[in-house]
Amino acid sequence: VAWRTVQRIKPKPPAGNVNELTCFWSSPECQPQFLARLVWAAQRLHLDGVGEASWLALSQAHHFEHLFSWLALDEAQLRQTPGVSAAKARMLWHQFNLAKQQPFTHWLLAMGIPLNQKTLLSLRVQGWAQLVEIQTEDWQKLPMIGKTKASQLRRWLADSQVKALARWLAGYHIEGF
Repeated sequence: VAWRTVQRIKPKPPAGNVNELTCFWSSPECQPQFLARLVWAAQRLHLDGVGEASWLALSQAHHFEHLFSWLALDEAQLRQTPGVSAAKARMLWHQFNLAKQQPFTHWLLAMGIPLNQKTLLSLRVQGWAQLVEIQTEDWQKLPMIGKTKASQLRRWLADSQVKALARWLAGYHIEGF
């Protein structure tokens, strides 16, 4: 039996310098990458039934400022989203509340930390403060982490946009932030 899948259209990165430290905030030039980040985050946070079309509708209707702006939406705002039925709004509200209970490591993956889940779990860190204290030499003691990857991790953790997202998540009482 052959299964036909829906053809996925991959977003083209905006002109300029796009990398793992860009497009956490919504802007016209970052829109395709920002939408891709929302989809990625939803997968890492196990937001069932929240795909690209949902994110597009939500981000346009509610003018998302950054990757996790959806956490600020309440059920009434979701119901007012054009193209979102009352049942879909309830489902989204439920999924968003479940996401708030996801472990710290899932949120880090949703943010795009340049580590795989297995390595991240092996760290056994309890929160952001502990994570940012890990030095380059300590990163290199982990399997598959060399000097280049350790430097990449330090850059990611020191990035102002990443730190701003972490502070925002702390304000929403997300575990570990």
